[in-house]
Parts: sequence; structure tokens; C-alpha cells
Amino acid sequence: MDASRHFSGASSHQRALRVMKFGGTSVSGAERLRAVAGQVRAAVAEERVLVVVSAMAGVTDLLIAGIGAAEGGGNAGAAERFAALHHEVCQELGPDLGPGLAAAAARRLADLGAELARLLAAAAILRSCPAAGRARRSCASRRSGRRPTRRGSWPIS
Repeated sequence: MDASRHFSGASSHQRALRVMKFGGTSVSGAERLRAVAGQVRAAVAEERVLVVVSAMAGVTDLLIAGIGAAEGGGNAGAAERFAALHHEVCQELGPDLGPGLAAAAARRLADLGAELARLLAAAAILRSCPAAGRARRSCASRRSGRRPTRRGSWPIS
């Protein structure tokens, strides 16, 4: 989903800033990410753009389930599923990214997956998620109740 809003700069010499927010199903998979990249490319040609990308569909729920399982002393396989999902998309985007960027993205995703596995393992040992993680989980699972004002445009307060 493209959530955009124009901000007028302090100076009349500055162009407006368009904020584009994508997440959920709009970034779920290589084809959808290519479509998002096309929208961003088109916007950048005409104005200044700030792009915000959140999790692919299902990833937040996956992480919340992983934390819940870890707090119970178990392992729901969240880190493995997180890594597999992102690895698959990275592989599909490889030709678009080129060898250097694809390899760097794959390394970064592997690092993130390993970090997630370590954090969930620590939470399982402690049978607790640290307060910072709990706050993130709470924020991620909350619904804001805000709805788009028109297709693809969200109010920014």
C-alpha cells in the first residue's frame, strides 16, 4: 500500500516531500516488491520521496508467535520461517539486484535471521521477553483503527 502525503518545506525553494509507506501484502513477494519499486521510481522522478517499508504480510504475527513460544520455553520455528521467507524473496530478486547487491542482501538477511534465533533462544531460556521486546510486541499487535481517506492515502497527524 502506498501511503503518501505532501509536506511543504520551510523554504519555498524546496520541493514537497512525499512519504510513501508500504507493508503487508504490498511487499509480500518479489513481484509485489518490483511493483513498489516502480511506484517509487515514478515518484522520485517528480518529487522528493521518503519511503517507509514495514513487514511483509504474516511476518509480524510470525514474530509474535515466536516470542510467545519462547516465553513458554519452546521454539515455534519462527526464526527458521523468517529466514526461509526472506531468503526466497531475496533469491527471486537476485537478477534485479545484480550479484553484488544480491549477495550483500543475502548476508544481511542471514545475519538478521541468526540474531532472531539467538534472541528467541535467550527468551526461551529466560522464559521471558525483555521489556523492550515486550513493548515492541505490544505495539506491533495493536490495531490503530485508522483507515485510508482514499485508496492508498493515509492521514498523517
